[in-house]
Amino acid sequence: MKCRLFVLTCVFALLAAGTTFGQAKTTNTLSGVVVDNTGAIVPGASVAVKHNATGVTQSSVTNSDGAFSFPSLDIGAYTVTISLQGFKTVVVNDVVLTSGSPANVKATLEVGGLEEQVVVSSTSEIVQTQSSTVSTTLNTNQIIKLPLTSRSAMDFVNFLPGVSTPAGNRQATINGLPRGTINITLDGVNVQDNTLRSTDGFFAIVSPRLDAIEEVT
Repeated sequence: MKCRLFVLTCVFALLAAGTTFGQAKTTNTLSGVVVDNTGAIVPGASVAVKHNATGVTQSSVTNSDGAFSFPSLDIGAYTVTISLQGFKTVVVNDVVLTSGSPANVKATLEVGGLEEQVVVSSTSEIVQTQSSTVSTTLNTNQIIKLPLTSRSAMDFVNFLPGVSTPAGNRQATINGLPRGTINITLDGVNVQDNTLRSTDGFFAIVSPRLDAIEEVT
């Protein structure tokens, strides 16, 4: 039986006008730009993105600025394929899209035949330049490998930067913000006990199995 994977997100946002609470996303945007080996932009290139887990593929074409964008893609790892007549096909593997960060790809086309491929592995962390949101995501592999004796996904928040846990996660603070600024969502739906928000921001009314969690942000 296939087990459904959930995305558990704790949101901590502080704006100039005060504190705000946001919904977590289970989709995000994958965008990029295509250039040739001289650095010139390449309009009209075909771009296909495939979700590695499901095999679902979407296609687009670069615009006059050589750019492409796929909004509202499900989070996960993608394979991006770029092709244009007169150039080698570029395949970028393992482009990771998380709920906390959109992904951006820069592809360089080399002169050659379409049947020739240039395969690139996107192993480095994506630098997020499209939002002021500060976030860190633990993926499935990290969740499996990190040392944790409990079966609560909430305890993984303790591993995120900026988290202070003087007496466990129930008393945790993030970047010095009060507990009332914590917003806990599961697949975008708030699962927090809001009656205790100001004193116990880490109390969630739904606690999925640890092996059902895909990522913690």
